[in-house]
Amino acid sequence: MKAPLLDVRSLSVRFLTDEGTVQAVENVSLEIYPGEILGLVGESGCGKSVTALSILKLIPTPPGQISNGQVLFRGKDLLSLNEKEMEKVRGNEVAMIFQEPMTSLNPVFTVGQQIMEALIFHQGLDKREARKRAIKMLDRVKIPSPETRVDAYPHQLSGGMRQRVMIAMALSCQHDLLIADEPTTALDVTIQAEILGLLKEIQREMTMAVILITHDLGVISEIADRVAVMYAGRIVEYGPIRSIFEEMRHPYTRGLLMSLPQLDEKKERLSAIPGQVADPMALPQGCKFHPRCYLMIEDCKIEEPPLFRVNGDHLSRCIRWKECC
Repeated sequence: MKAPLLDVRSLSVRFLTDEGTVQAVENVSLEIYPGEILGLVGESGCGKSVTALSILKLIPTPPGQISNGQVLFRGKDLLSLNEKEMEKVRGNEVAMIFQEPMTSLNPVFTVGQQIMEALIFHQGLDKREARKRAIKMLDRVKIPSPETRVDAYPHQLSGGMRQRVMIAMALSCQHDLLIADEPTTALDVTIQAEILGLLKEIQREMTMAVILITHDLGVISEIADRVAVMYAGRIVEYGPIRSIFEEMRHPYTRGLLMSLPQLDEKKERLSAIPGQVADPMALPQGCKFHPRCYLMIEDCKIEEPPLFRVNGDHLSRCIRWKECC
């Protein structure tokens, strides 16, 4: 079997605050292979974005601190690199699309200038060649009249167009890995579908690996090859997308799937996971999901379970996985 492009091993991240230590990510391990899409799913605050930022060493320090683990990219531990070495990786070998393009794009520069900057810095192009490439990338992400839009400022574009600009910027340097953090947040449903279709199309063309971060399992079902479900900073279920959807083996994954809207006239209300999201400042002992779990028994309160192998590459962090769903 081919080696993973990215191999995250036992990653733990904490934040030191005035109120105490917040363990945002705990012992997260995942792999992504060349040309595949891995979905990272979970509710807001579960540690998805912190995991992504940690891969590129973008966690603000202080208050953040990567307390344990390795992030191996082509066998090289990114966490051991200094800032100058990481600058060669970010934007050149690994790119990232952030949640809200309006806060990620600089309002005082045109979108063309911002795409050109990455090309000049990482690819060594002169301004003329960089501009030509920027126009080509805008055309590739299906922005109409790219020769004109290249001179537009972010506020002159719609939300969907700004997100396309972010994709163009992220893909301008022919990366091997793209991390897309909630790339369809705040976009309407039709634009979401267009953006996801565009990502999938370009990913296939470039045979690029993608980590797609979202809270929506419906999004993942349409585009991902494998999925990692996170809760309270931990991966609670992990495996091939078909196995997860057809044979889910963690109550939290089941809750996420049941909460998806369905075209069922008999179903009057959406299902919801009971209780509140775990407070990272006061996590429960044992399984972190047990206060909200319909399968909870006394053993769940005592010790946090490991990831059990359901079958093949399908893993579940539940001592009652055989009875789940």
